[in-house]
Formats: sequence, structure tokens, C-alpha cells
Amino acid sequence: MHKKSIVFAYLSAFSFTGGLEKCNRNLLSILQEITLLNSGSLKAISSHDNKVDEQYLAAKNFKGFKGKRVPFLLHAIYTAFKSDVLIIGHINLAILGVVINFISKKTKIIVMAHGIEIWGNNQGIKKLLLKNCHQILCVSNYTKQQLLKNNNFINADKVKVIYNCLDKYIEPPVVLTQKKYVFERHSIPQNAVVLITVSRLSSAERYKGYTTVINALPLLLEKKLQVHYLICGKADEEEKKYVTALINEKKLQQQVTLVGFVAENELKDYYAAAEIFIMPSTGEGFGISLIEAAYFGKKVIAGNMDGSVDALQNGKFGKLVNPYQIQEIAEAITTYISEPSPNINLQNDVYQTFCYKTYKKRIEEILC
Repeated sequence: MHKKSIVFAYLSAFSFTGGLEKCNRNLLSILQEITLLNSGSLKAISSHDNKVDEQYLAAKNFKGFKGKRVPFLLHAIYTAFKSDVLIIGHINLAILGVVINFISKKTKIIVMAHGIEIWGNNQGIKKLLLKNCHQILCVSNYTKQQLLKNNNFINADKVKVIYNCLDKYIEPPVVLTQKKYVFERHSIPQNAVVLITVSRLSSAERYKGYTTVINALPLLLEKKLQVHYLICGKADEEEKKYVTALINEKKLQQQVTLVGFVAENELKDYYAAAEIFIMPSTGEGFGISLIEAAYFGKKVIAGNMDGSVDALQNGKFGKLVNPYQIQEIAEAITTYISEPSPNINLQNDVYQTFCYKTYKKRIEEILC
């Protein structure tokens, strides 16, 4: 790639936790490596971040605006106007791309398409951006299909699929060792089969399927299966009340734990405690947590109606189920309980498919 000045305008990478943030951290690191190698320049401009992790991005390449939208936009326009490439990290920043497309003829505009935020019939500023940008990078085939299906004004030739990847600093595949403290902390019987979901709890993200799993648990108890379901992730108060009420209604107080936020240094221990990772979602753009779970050697169950199909490579890395069929979900769990755990070869396959190096190569090809 020739020397280029690149601007990446995005929402957040370091202020919050989630799949979008993980994707942005990897992309920031890759863009920095590419520009350093080719004597180019990178300016990373965040509308929400106010700090940076220098493992991924040097502070000199970063400018954050702590949610101050107007200063963010003005600075981004000024910076991007002089750049060779502007990468728009989220469709909610569409106005920036539209302005740059209008005032600069030399800047190549690339839009990241993550999932549910871009699947619908985009209108107004969003439509203008998607119609006039130079390239759209989708995190899954499903996102590409939904985008083109509902927005027939988009030229399909400029839409590419680039899967998300595992974290740059993830260790080589290993068999995780169970830590007793996870069981003791949540009063989990040692002989219980632990199911786990890692997701924020919000009414806006209920499509992740954790309430569906709760509804399926009584079917497992009817079969005399001893299971315990850990839901790891920060919950807003309204959603916590809703999920707690559902747990009480189903009389599952001894079988379900709302863990809350789990720090990064403890997350592997929670994965180690679990036998099955389950997220029968209906609106997942890709599902980084799915590939993380498969990489950590967990049996994975996901929905078959969204980007999870790409993450699990059409069932190669886990079971795909109808996310609306509680009976089917219960049967998948039951079957998995009696099957042996995945071996290290499958973990290596997950790593090779979704590693940072592969993602970097694809980004380099796009920027050439």
C-alpha cells in the first residue's frame, strides 16, 4: 500500500465494553500498523472515548470528545477533508461522510456495517452516505444480505464482507482450567452443567436470546438435568427487573444467576466454569462472543437467523438452532451435555479462521 493519510471516525473503543468496541480496538491497531509501515498517517477520532489504551493505539494518533457531538463533528470534518481515506465506524456518524463527500473529491470514504443498526430501510443522511460512499465493509454475509435487500439504491459491487476477529492479544488456544471461586461465588453445585451468556442486558438488546434460554430451562429440569445458567454482563435497572421477574415466575432462582459486569481478567475463569456458551440471538450482526467461546473450547449454541451463522461457519464451530423454538433450544442443550468437549484442533481452526493476522490482511487489501 502506498503512503496514505487515514482518518478513522468512530463511536467508542475504550470507554465501553462490547463487540463493537472490540472490533474498533482491533481496527485501530491494524490501521496504525499499516500507516507506520508505509510512512502514512493515522488520526483516530472518537465521539465518546476520552482515553486510549496504548497497546492498540498511540495517544498521539487519538482525539476523543467525551460525547460532545458538535466539537467532534467539526474536528472530524477539518481533519478528514485533508485525508486520503475516511473510515466511518458507525452509520450514526453518517453526516460526517456526507459532508466530506460534498467538499472533498480526493477522499475515499469507507463505511463499517456492523448489524441491526444498518439492516433496515435507510433514509435521509444515512441513505446519502450509503449511496455515495466508495465502499461498505460488512461484518457478516447476513449483514450484507439485509443491507442490500432493504436498500436497493446501493451498488452491490462496493459491498464487501470482512469478518470480525479475535483480540490482537489473545493467547494461543489452551484448555482452560476451572477455578473453584466461580462456583463458590455463585453457590453453583460442583456437578451442575454450567451454561453461560456474555452480553449486556438491555431491552434494546433482548434479541440476544437470554430470556429465551430462561424460558427453556424448565424443560431441562423436567428431564432431571442439573444445570446452572450464568448471564454475564452489565444490566440496566429496567432490564434487571424484567429478567428477575421472569426468573421468579419460572421458579428458577436456584438455576439462574445474573452475574453483572465481569472484568476482563476474570472472564476466562467464567468461560472455564461453563460447559456450554449459549446465545440464540435474532439480531446479531456477527457475534464476537461466539467465536471467543468456541476459541476457548466451549460448546456453542446460537441462532440460525442472523450473523451468528457466519460466526459459527454454518455449524462448523457450534450448533445453530431456531431462536424462537424453546423446545429446539432445550434439545440442543440436552444433546450437548452428553457429547465430549471440543478438542484443541477445533480451537485452532477457530483461531486460524478469525485471527488478527487474517483480518489485517483483508483490511490491507481494501486500502490498497
